[in-house]
Amino acid sequence: MRLSTRLDSGDHLGEGRVIRLYHLPGSRSTRILWMLEEIGVPYEVKLMTREERKTAEHIGRHPLGRVPVVELDDGGFLFESAAICLQLADLHPEARLIPPPGSPARGRVYQWCLFAMTELEPPAHLRARAGSCLRRTRPARVQPTSALRAHDRR
Repeated sequence: MRLSTRLDSGDHLGEGRVIRLYHLPGSRSTRILWMLEEIGVPYEVKLMTREERKTAEHIGRHPLGRVPVVELDDGGFLFESAAICLQLADLHPEARLIPPPGSPARGRVYQWCLFAMTELEPPAHLRARAGSCLRRTRPARVQPTSALRAHDRR
């Protein structure tokens, strides 16, 4: 079991900078936390509120004011969780989380990463949101249509 390498040292990256993750619990930034733990590098987490995401400062990090955003050790910013995960894997080959560039296996990493983001995640997100809405309200009991009842009797 790996111990967390998360730092809680302060608000500014200084000499010997570490990666800073701008994070909102329950968001896609959770996958970045997981990636950073898998790599085992020191990092800082800046917890964001929904209101902080709308500030000019954060819009400077992400044009839509979303999370995740990472501030890399070179001071640059990167957003979009899949892009961040792929970049972190490239920056830390010693973690052996991604096959070598140019290999067929690397192409499949890109394939499945993009497939997950474009094909699997949108309907899962909609379903989760619909479930959340349903838990907040008590819908009337839905009766099956006659076509469905006829189909079930076959």
